[in-house]
Amino acid sequence: MTRCLLSLAVGDALGSPVEGLTQEEILKRYGKIKDFLSGAETTDDTLLALLTAEALVEARGVDRRRIAQKLLENRTRLRRIGPSTAAALRRLERDINSIATTGATNGAAVRAVPVALCSTSKNLLRNVVEATLVTHGADVAVSGACAVAFAVRAAMGARAGRVASLKREKDKILEASKKGAKQGRKFGTRTTFPKIDEVIAEAVATPLRKLPAEVGVGMYAHESVPAAISVFYQTEDLKNAIIEAVNLGGDADTIAALCGAIAGAFYKWERLPLRWVLRIEERKKLKLLERKLLRMEA
Repeated sequence: MTRCLLSLAVGDALGSPVEGLTQEEILKRYGKIKDFLSGAETTDDTLLALLTAEALVEARGVDRRRIAQKLLENRTRLRRIGPSTAAALRRLERDINSIATTGATNGAAVRAVPVALCSTSKNLLRNVVEATLVTHGADVAVSGACAVAFAVRAAMGARAGRVASLKREKDKILEASKKGAKQGRKFGTRTTFPKIDEVIAEAVATPLRKLPAEVGVGMYAHESVPAAISVFYQTEDLKNAIIEAVNLGGDADTIAALCGAIAGAFYKWERLPLRWVLRIEERKKLKLLERKLLRMEA
């Protein structure tokens, strides 16, 4: 059983108090973060993943209109959404059937996680693109969402265990993420943002402490998605993956959420600290939704 959505929520909550701070500011104020800070709570990242999961379960698959309806119905709960999703909600309120043509940030990558859980290798690309275009229409956002979804699917199928070669399995996940990024950028409005598959390759070769300066840790998909994948690739357990992601700073909650989702799908034999799990108010709903999503696979 994967712990994908729960690990996403833990990363989101752990990173929420330091969202927007630089790596240096985090170290100066808190030292290295290793546990929940005061005021830590899940944000729009967890809620967007949860609402998307609910829409998928209710529709028994990816239905763009149902996802849009779910987001609109819960608009008042979405208090910390990014600019792309905020603009999309205004557009969808006028025309629920409309498709995004702009939006290059990372919100679609978060929503791609539950899509990956209920998709097969054959329909994964189509499903992620369909779900992404509800809110994000730039090719870089679609590319980032596909990179995350392909990584989650590969992590779910990995055979790694306590005695298996983690690097061999992680290399497969890395290649899957780059494949997803390449395929995803064929969709959406063309932009001049860096190609995410190329940034991923650069990010995994960059020491974690240098990621903020050399790759970036902002809200745009070409920064946060490669950063999350790099942290997963360079760490060796679920807990440490989330901790290292949070300490990068920048869009720390989203990067840790994305990293947590991939790591939660991969480290099937590991458990999160109980005190972390108990801090997540949505934990029971997330676990139930994940089980339902996994049963939808066909």
